[in-house]
Amino acid sequence: MHLNYHVFYGIIYLYIIGSAYARIQTIYAYGNKLFYQNGTQFFIAGVAYQPPLRGDADHYKNPLADPASCERDLRYFLELGINTIRVYTVNPENNHDYCMRLFENSGIYVLLDLSEPRNSIISTDPSWNVRLFWRYSKVIDNMHKYPNLLGFFAGNEVILDTENTHSAAYVKAAVRDVKSYMRSKGYRKILVGYAANQHEHTPIPSANYFACGKFCIKLVIFLGSICNIYFLCLKNIYLLHFSYEWCDPTSYETSGYRDRVNDFRNYNVPIFFSEYGCNIVNGKIGVRSFSQVPHIYSEKMTDVFSGGIVYEWFQNVNNYGLVNLLPDNTISVRQDFLNLREQLRRINPKAIQRSTYTPRNGPPECPAIGQYWSSSTLLPPIPNSELCACASRASSCIAVNDITDAEIAEIFSYICGEISCKAVSKDSKIGLYGAFSVCEPIDQLNVILNLYYNKHHRQESACNFKGLAYVVTSETSKTCSSLLQIVGIDGSGTITGPPVATGFGKEKDSRDGKESLGKAIYPDWRLIFGIMTYFFGIIIVIA
Repeated sequence: MHLNYHVFYGIIYLYIIGSAYARIQTIYAYGNKLFYQNGTQFFIAGVAYQPPLRGDADHYKNPLADPASCERDLRYFLELGINTIRVYTVNPENNHDYCMRLFENSGIYVLLDLSEPRNSIISTDPSWNVRLFWRYSKVIDNMHKYPNLLGFFAGNEVILDTENTHSAAYVKAAVRDVKSYMRSKGYRKILVGYAANQHEHTPIPSANYFACGKFCIKLVIFLGSICNIYFLCLKNIYLLHFSYEWCDPTSYETSGYRDRVNDFRNYNVPIFFSEYGCNIVNGKIGVRSFSQVPHIYSEKMTDVFSGGIVYEWFQNVNNYGLVNLLPDNTISVRQDFLNLREQLRRINPKAIQRSTYTPRNGPPECPAIGQYWSSSTLLPPIPNSELCACASRASSCIAVNDITDAEIAEIFSYICGEISCKAVSKDSKIGLYGAFSVCEPIDQLNVILNLYYNKHHRQESACNFKGLAYVVTSETSKTCSSLLQIVGIDGSGTITGPPVATGFGKEKDSRDGKESLGKAIYPDWRLIFGIMTYFFGIIIVIA
């Protein structure tokens, strides 16, 4: 029997390294530090690992579902001396056993973003909803079993500047619901954090916001703070408006690293660099010396920072790559790789033992609403697809199957000019959210169609909209009636418990073939919620 060389190599390689390494220890957070299960402090020495698309039809590549590439790159990971990779996107429908076990047996941990390019919390139009939670939950279900999964990013550089700090509430809600979901499923306590962008005014209030507050879920008391992050990351590459980034030539004092240590000296959760490695040398793009590495892992920084992740593995148009990916799918190392390798070989961070460490810092104060901060500490509702489906099924006036994005927006605009749309509106600046603000646009539309229809005494003419809506017999089970009674007709109530997101692309409404949840359309959220915010604002002012 002919055995493929790569398969044979992989089997032998896994056997050898599996024998050489004990089962990898999971990592946990305690105070502002990370620890192995044996109580020794853990420092991240990592690289951002996401392959370039190279004209692929998909909008991202999944590096953890490509055994050949994982085998190819592992050799260089070990040569470089890293212990962590950050992966920005995976497909939860793929199998990741081979790559994750390969890395596990070699002592490589994985930090993973839960979002993907087309399904994430958007800075300029933030939302936390059933579809986005569904994506997050699928990734969690797929990846939680691997002991070398170091943690999840619930958000990545969502707060870009002072104009969109209101988006923080949606990220914190995501953290809350991810942690709650894992607890409800009985998964191990996996770290959940946020990767912060750097801006003159937002890093410190952002950090405080994500770690502040004792209890975050209305009507439910949890031991500890379920909506606070387990770790925070700072981006530290190169931004024109930041003079303190470590771009050669510079020093610990002049780069701003000393200032960052002082800024976060009293922070209560682990913090590390999610991306570092400025490629500006003497004012222009050049080869990086990585002279900051000895400082990041020195005693003057390790009391506050837990290491960092170099940006990035593959050379791309932005010139941050450590290696070149050649046309034949092989790797050639760049001078940046060699320089980083030499720097990492010299580090020897002083690790403390959990038994000798007592956390001294408590949660920070939440930032006040002001010139540079606009996010309320009141968080969006917990996504519950069952509630959304119930709302659609309980509606006596519903939209047609083939309604377009523009038609949805037009009906929203008209109805919300006639009645209150608080049930589906959201405003994180003042902390007011309708219970149905987490639902799909089609379910939200059915909610306000029903409100409008009832407002006009259930006249058939109030449920037409040029043939885009029609009257049906509402259907409500006992469970649905209970959920709808809790939130109320105006959506002012709160559903507690773990988040729920099921049935996308599967469940159908039996009434005239109408889809109730997971309708295969993707309305323009920005347009729809722009309208919602406008009308909601008018209602608040008048009231």
